[in-house]
Amino acid sequence: MKTGIVSRLFPELGRPVILGDYPYYRAAPHHWPVDLTALAAAGIDCVTFYVPWRFHELSLGEFDFDGRTDPQRDVRGLLGLIASLGLKAIVKPGPFIHAEVQLGGLPDRLCRGGEIRLTDVEGRTVTSQNQPLPSLWHPTVRAEVADWMRAVCRDVIAPSCQPPGCIVGVQIGNEGIYSDANLPMARCDGSPFARQAFVDWLGRTDAADAPPMPYPVEWARWSGAGTVQLWDWLADFLPADIRGRTLVNIPLANACNEASINGWGMRQLAFDSCRHVRGHTEWIGNAAAESGVFESHLLGVSLGGTDIVEANWGFTWTDASFADPSIPLFHALLGLMLGSQSCSVYTACATQSWGATIAMDEAGLRAEGVDPAWHVPPYCPGAPLQEGGAKGATAAGLALLGRFVSEFGGLLLRTRTCIDAILALDRPIPMRDTLGGAGVPLLAKAARLLRDSLAQDGRHIAPCWADAVQPDEGVPVIHLVAQPHQAVSHRRTAANIDEVRSRLATALPAPGLLNRLHIGRHREGVMIRRRGIDHTAEFLGFFNPSQRSETFEVNDGQHIKVVTLAPHGCAVLVVEDHAVIGGLLSAGSRFDGAPPDADGVVWRQLAPRETLTDDRRTVPA
Repeated sequence: MKTGIVSRLFPELGRPVILGDYPYYRAAPHHWPVDLTALAAAGIDCVTFYVPWRFHELSLGEFDFDGRTDPQRDVRGLLGLIASLGLKAIVKPGPFIHAEVQLGGLPDRLCRGGEIRLTDVEGRTVTSQNQPLPSLWHPTVRAEVADWMRAVCRDVIAPSCQPPGCIVGVQIGNEGIYSDANLPMARCDGSPFARQAFVDWLGRTDAADAPPMPYPVEWARWSGAGTVQLWDWLADFLPADIRGRTLVNIPLANACNEASINGWGMRQLAFDSCRHVRGHTEWIGNAAAESGVFESHLLGVSLGGTDIVEANWGFTWTDASFADPSIPLFHALLGLMLGSQSCSVYTACATQSWGATIAMDEAGLRAEGVDPAWHVPPYCPGAPLQEGGAKGATAAGLALLGRFVSEFGGLLLRTRTCIDAILALDRPIPMRDTLGGAGVPLLAKAARLLRDSLAQDGRHIAPCWADAVQPDEGVPVIHLVAQPHQAVSHRRTAANIDEVRSRLATALPAPGLLNRLHIGRHREGVMIRRRGIDHTAEFLGFFNPSQRSETFEVNDGQHIKVVTLAPHGCAVLVVEDHAVIGGLLSAGSRFDGAPPDADGVVWRQLAPRETLTDDRRTVPA
C-alpha cells in the first residue's frame, strides 16, 4: 500500500484528509476569524495557503509577517487562528506560486530579463504576464530565493511547526517549479546556468563536453531530475523537524495533448523516487464532462501514485459548470476511488479583498491572450464559502463530501482498488513517442483503453510502470513494450494497444457472471470498486462522464437493484459483510435502496440491506 499524504502528514487522522485553500492575502483580516470558523464547520481538516513573496517583502531583505505594516500581512496571526480552531495548516512559500498573483508572487526586480531570465531549450523566454521569469539555476536568483526561504522558515514555519504548532507540512515549488511538471520536454529550463547544471548531472567537466542541444535522451531524463534537484534544494532550507513532511504538486497531464502526456510521463521516473509526498493538481478540464479528461484521471492518478492537493471548487473562467456542486464532488470521489488519500477544495472561500501588489497586470495578461476579466474579484466565484462566512455555490457538494468522509472515510482508507488485470507500461514509452514524431502517444491510447474497458464490460485494468509490478499481484499482467521486438519473459507482451486488447480477451473470463456483481445497460458510465483487505468492506463508485442519464444494474444473482446517474452524476455504495449499509448520491442520481426521495444525500444503515457478492481481486492502491 502506498505511503501518501495521510500516512506522512496526518497519521493520527485515520481517514482521507480534506484540504481547503484560503488565500488570506485576498481576504480582509477582520473576516479571517469567521471565514476560518466556517471552513472548520464545513468539514475542512487542514487549511492550505500560498505565501506571496512580493506581498510580504518591504524592501530587499526586509519582510513583514506579523502585520506591523499591514494587518493583511499577519500570516503569523493567521496561523494562530488556525491553531485555535483545531485545524492544521500546509504552507506554500513557492518561491513561484502562480495563484493568479502578479508574477506568481516574485518581486518585480527578478522579472526584468537580462542574463537571469528563464529560457526554454529553443532559447525562447518564458514569461508571466508577459514579463520574463528568472532561472532558479542562476546564482543571483538563487541567492535571493535563499534569503526569502530563510525568512519564511525563520519567521513563519519554525514557530508554528507541529508539535506544538499547527503546520503539518510545507509545499515546495508550484506544479514543478513554474507550473511546468507536465509540460513538454523542450519546456525545461534551457538557460546557460541550467545547462551547466545538466552537464554537471551528466558527470561532464563543462558544457563544451556535452553534445549539442536538445540532447534527446539525456535531456528527457534531466527534465525530471533537474526539477527534483530544485525541490531538494528548496526543502533543505526548512527546519529539520519538518523536512520529512514536504509536499510537491505534480499536475495531471491531459491525454489528448501529445506533448503534455509525454513530458509528464518522462518525468515520472525521477518524481517516483523523490523524497517528498507527491500530490497532483487537477487543472486539465472537467472529468465529469470531457472524455479525454476522465481518461487522464484514470491513467494519471493510478500511474503517478499521487493524492489530490489542488482541485477546482468553483473557478468558472472556462467552464461555468464548476459552480455546480456535483462537478467538484465528482472529481473528489473519483480521486478517492482511484486511491487518493486526500480531497482538495481550491479555493474553499471566494475572496474579494486585495490590492495592487497582488493584482495581475491587465496589459500583460492581454499580451498572453488571457482575459483580465477572469482575474477580478471575487477570486473563485463558485467556491463553497464566501468571504464573511456566507455559503457559496458549491457548498452543498462540500457538505456531502464532508459527511461522506466523516461517515465512511476510515473504512475507505482500509480498502484497495479491485482490478481485473495490470497494464504494465515500459518507462521508455513516452521517450519513444516524443522522438518518434507523429501519431497518438501510447500513453494516450492506454488511457482510452482503461476507460473503454470499464465502460464496455466493467473490467478495471490498472496501469503500472513495468518496473514497479509485483510478481505476486495475482492478476494477469499485460506488458506494453516500447519497442515491437522486445520480449519480456514470463509475461504476456504486447507492442501496441490492439495486441493488449487481444491478450486481455484471452486472459480474462467473460464479464457478467451470475454469481458476481455486474453492470448492465450503460455505455459511458463506469464503476470502480474498492475492497477491504479482510474482504468485509467494499465501496462501489459509479461515475457518469456523459450528457445523458446512465443506468447501472447491481446484481447479486437473486435481486437486481438499479443505480441511475444524472448527467455528470456520481454515486458511491458502501458495502459491509456483503450488505449495503449506506452511501452517497449526487444531486439528481438515484439508487433503489436509498431513503425515499433522496436527492443529493449521504445515508447510512439501509433497511432492508442488499446482499452483494463478487470474486474480483484486490491490489494495493
